[in-house]
This record gives sequence, structure tokens and C-alpha cells, in this order.
Amino acid sequence: MKKILVVDDSITSRAIFKALIPQGRYEVIEASDVTTALSQATEQNPDLCVMDYNLPEMNGTEIAEEIISAGISVPFILMTANMQEGVVNRAKKIGFVGFIEKPISTTKIVDALRDLGWTS
Repeated sequence: MKKILVVDDSITSRAIFKALIPQGRYEVIEASDVTTALSQATEQNPDLCVMDYNLPEMNGTEIAEEIISAGISVPFILMTANMQEGVVNRAKKIGFVGFIEKPISTTKIVDALRDLGWTS
């Protein structure tokens, strides 16, 4: 079973993501802040990190840079309502492999996973 680390300060957003993801195929690990995200990325060895962009301490791309700096190699997907060109370009430059525009839906999640080759 593939592990997905979802980093979002909103418990509601994390719960919605968890409820919408295809059941039985993925284990969802949750983090609400930078410290927990770094800890979970190190300890849980996720197969994918889905990062919210707007977080209180730093944005999702900055957290991704921290995870990468810690030597953890994992693909990242940015989950955001802010699909401005600058945000998207910065995420791509860091190495984000996909995007899920909020509000999220099952279709958007499945499409992002399909783009990674995780679904048929």
C-alpha cells in the first residue's frame, strides 16, 4: 500500500482529502504543521507528499525544500486555490510533479494520481 503524506493546516481539508481518495489502495498520513511534516516525512517514508500552499509557518513549497534538504527523495503535489503562474513555476522549479486545485474533488485527486502512474 502506497503512503501519501498530506500536509494541510486545515483538519477539514485533510479529512476531505482522506475521504475522497480511493479506499484500500493508499495509506494517508497527516501533518498540520512544518514540524510534523518533517517528522512524518522522515519516519514514515511516504511515497508521495501532497502539500497545501498556504500554511501559517511557511508555504508548501518551502516545506518541500526542507524535506528535500533533509535528504528525503519523494514526489510532491501542490494542493492550492492559488494557481497563479508564479506559484506554479516556483513549485515546478523545486520539483513538484503535479497540482490539485482547490476545492478538491475525487476526480482531481484521481487525475493527479493517474499522472503519476498510480491508477489506471
